[in-house]
Amino acid sequence: PSILFIGDSITTAYGVKGDATCTFQASYESIEYSYAWISSKAINSETTYIAFSGKGIVRNYGDSQSISIDPMPIYYNRTLVDE
Repeated sequence: PSILFIGDSITTAYGVKGDATCTFQASYESIEYSYAWISSKAINSETTYIAFSGKGIVRNYGDSQSISIDPMPIYYNRTLVDE
């Protein structure tokens, strides 16, 4: 089977290697601890991840606007191959 995971910081396992006081650093993320990785390995699937910490469907983390200029959906057409 093949699975595509599209997500945010939960999908990237943000903070799994840090503590409650950590600020964002890439070294605190590890996809191998995410629900996506664990699920795909449990069923031995080929997996693709499109995940971006802080990007929301409508509003990004820390954005003062109620609707962000560049939420996650703007990246969909930049990541999928059109054949």
